[in-house]
Amino acid sequence: MTLFSKIKNLFPSAKDPNDKETFGDSILNKSFIQLVDYVECVIAQIYKMTADTSHRSKQDGLNGIDWLKSQNKKNPAYQSALDEIRILYTWWTDLRSKRTDPWSNISESYGDFKDEWLNTTEDKDAEYKKFMDQCRHAEKMQDLYSTEDTKMLVRLVTIRKYL
Repeated sequence: MTLFSKIKNLFPSAKDPNDKETFGDSILNKSFIQLVDYVECVIAQIYKMTADTSHRSKQDGLNGIDWLKSQNKKNPAYQSALDEIRILYTWWTDLRSKRTDPWSNISESYGDFKDEWLNTTEDKDAEYKKFMDQCRHAEKMQDLYSTEDTKMLVRLVTIRKYL
């Protein structure tokens, strides 16, 4: 068993540079790409009242959400959905993109693994303990990111009838 295999058994979110995108990540990415297209293309085109289907604008899309809200003040469900569209769009385009990969520094050091780490414990090797602490921190961060991603995807599915 390699050290990476041992790490992967302990920390399932450890990244192998050769890993493909998971189906779950693909669902998340494709769903939010659709939301971005909806805001930047569909809503932006409605806001600009243009028949040019190639028109795409983040700002026009966000302005369009405000404009649509002003046109439908008597429909609280629609108002709420438009607020949610803005929140989800902003989270995906501005906030989520600023995340740091918790495994990046660890992944870069996979080549520095020492064979003796395969047969040691943290109480016997301070360097190995430090490495395992970094892995535990990365795993916790990845779990937090995964939980947030899932919650946001559920929120997107909840408003799909308004898209």
